[in-house]
Amino acid sequence: MYNEELKRQFIKSYTDSLHTETVARTIFDAIEPYEKQWGADMCTRSTAELQPVIDDLLGIRMRSKWMSIIILREYAKWCMLAKYPGACNGIMEVNMIGLEKIKKQMVASPLHLQRYLDEIFDPVREETIDITYRCHLWMAYGGISDEDSLSVRVGDVNLEDLRINVGDTEAPIYREALPAFKSAITLTSFSHRHPHYKRPVRKDRVAGDTIMRGVKADAHLLTLRSALSRRLTEAAKTGQSKLQLSFYRIWLSGLFYRMYEAERAGFPVDFSAAAVNEMHGKTYSLTGRSTMQQKQNRKARDYAEDYQRWKLAFSI
Repeated sequence: MYNEELKRQFIKSYTDSLHTETVARTIFDAIEPYEKQWGADMCTRSTAELQPVIDDLLGIRMRSKWMSIIILREYAKWCMLAKYPGACNGIMEVNMIGLEKIKKQMVASPLHLQRYLDEIFDPVREETIDITYRCHLWMAYGGISDEDSLSVRVGDVNLEDLRINVGDTEAPIYREALPAFKSAITLTSFSHRHPHYKRPVRKDRVAGDTIMRGVKADAHLLTLRSALSRRLTEAAKTGQSKLQLSFYRIWLSGLFYRMYEAERAGFPVDFSAAAVNEMHGKTYSLTGRSTMQQKQNRKARDYAEDYQRWKLAFSI
């Protein structure tokens, strides 16, 4: 490592994780040849100088490359706070290929999702069937599958503890989602705009206690998927929203947000449970020495890599 003692001090202050330390040493070793050419530490280089270097590094099939960029950014911040001579924020302005796509296809937080839902659906106060679409996507964000969302009943929704329990899943209810869930639980009818009437009319909801029930018939998964996909696609095409979201992308955004909250609380980043859930009930062909455990580990690593890229895209 170039400027080894400084970088050792940073690593010691930055992490207690052996894995993170290994990633840090790897990226510092990878950038060392460029630092030798400059005769200076990377924390002192401008965006213009760093851009081709980062492009080269990202082009390498290197594990944890997105986490590596986060480490370089944190290192530069640390050097600036330590008032290392010439330290600057050049690395902060470097363009990361692929991050703009993340910004368009995922959300950073519950507030970000709420803003998106407000762009494409009727306000909750208007009490239209759009409330069910909002709840459906909030459940996705909380980690509930689209199929399981149809079976969630009023008694499964705990507004005091901000939790939904369905099957083996316990999903959080975020503050921004409360108005939609309260309405889905209490309303017995929805407001409907009829083409032949100036004012909206009320239509009774289907009898039952599932929060996704509408006014015509019990919700069917294929019908829901089709209607929701049409709404989300149309919103992107017409410019109603700049985001291009789907049920899965919202689900994944929620998974990453919960992992981010756990990481901030001091827990290790671990997507092994998500990998197991994804593979549950599926059949995989195993070749050579490949095992199910190895496939699960690979999927967990893929989640972790995408998670680091998500954090970079939203600078969190």
